[in-house]
Amino acid sequence: MNTYYYWPYDEVTVELTETQDKLNLTTPWMQASLPVSASNRPAAVELVEKFGSGTLSAQDIPFITSLFEVVRLYPFCYILPTPKHGDRPETMDVPKLLDHDLVDSGPLDLLLATLQNSSPEFGPSEAEIRQLFSQLNRQEWEWDAEAALEFSILGERIHPESLFSVIRRFHLLEVMENDKGSEIFQKIESLPKSSFQVAAGLLIRQNHYVTEKCQTSLAAALDTAGQARKRVEEFMAEEKGHDRILDVALKAITDEPQSIPVTSSTQILMHLLKYVAGRNFLAFSMVIDIFERSSFQSMDPLASLLLKGGFEKAARQISRHKDINDAGGHENVGVSFLAFMAPCDKAYAREAIRLAELVSLVFNSITASVWSLYCEKSRSL
Repeated sequence: MNTYYYWPYDEVTVELTETQDKLNLTTPWMQASLPVSASNRPAAVELVEKFGSGTLSAQDIPFITSLFEVVRLYPFCYILPTPKHGDRPETMDVPKLLDHDLVDSGPLDLLLATLQNSSPEFGPSEAEIRQLFSQLNRQEWEWDAEAALEFSILGERIHPESLFSVIRRFHLLEVMENDKGSEIFQKIESLPKSSFQVAAGLLIRQNHYVTEKCQTSLAAALDTAGQARKRVEEFMAEEKGHDRILDVALKAITDEPQSIPVTSSTQILMHLLKYVAGRNFLAFSMVIDIFERSSFQSMDPLASLLLKGGFEKAARQISRHKDINDAGGHENVGVSFLAFMAPCDKAYAREAIRLAELVSLVFNSITASVWSLYCEKSRSL
């Protein structure tokens, strides 16, 4: 069992309640409250003061870790790079870079490289990739790979869980800055009933396609998982059949579900997942976190939208899908895959960062691509 130590994300603020029995944690993406006992209250008061003055130091790590251990499953903290598996590093998998072709590639070149060895039935064309790339929120790398590597370094190598925690934060910031989901959902909510139905059907179909292609994409990781193979197999088993749940939701929206198209963005996203899974297991773990990370809301935003539009049966299926994932702890399955991975070399880690950033960019383009497709369909009517 690995022991982890935590350090709060840069965006975390802390505040004691008036009764000083709870410590409220706030980030732009979620909030939580930690219990404060009488015995650790003085340390909590001191911690809040240090947060406010920006004077936290390495001496505070033990107390920070003891507090944040309660919320370790949620994105509040970095994982600090510390030795793994005690004195038995020989028991861990040592990941190896397949080649150096992608390490210094730009986003477009990296995206085009995924076409190599792609299957005709499950691979986009070069034209589709170039068109998608032109529609992304940006065309250059922005995640600070060097800072991420520096934070996660352990000796001469990179601690996988530590780097994972940095990339998790980068993705959440990416969502905040570039995902247009909330804005587009508001537009859909205001549509007339018939138009709402068309737009909602498009949204559900993208989710349905993701679940349809899930097993094919995930299976590629079985060759790169090493000792984590069993965990990947368990995850695949838990994901199996989710397409049937989404199929029920889709049929609650339309009598002709097969007529609802899948956007190029969604198809390329699942193609990317398969490519990453078969190439870089650290990147795969990061990407699974992107796929499984929730909206931190009590109800799935799509389910909430469907309820507002009067499609209760479809909403129930979307909520059911979320509940199954929540019950299975899927939000944190990505980091669990890394328990057996030894610290890796910088080139392997840098490739993982760029693959995860690319997936994050495509992931955050899906809702906008659905809206564009809906607008095209509307103009053609």
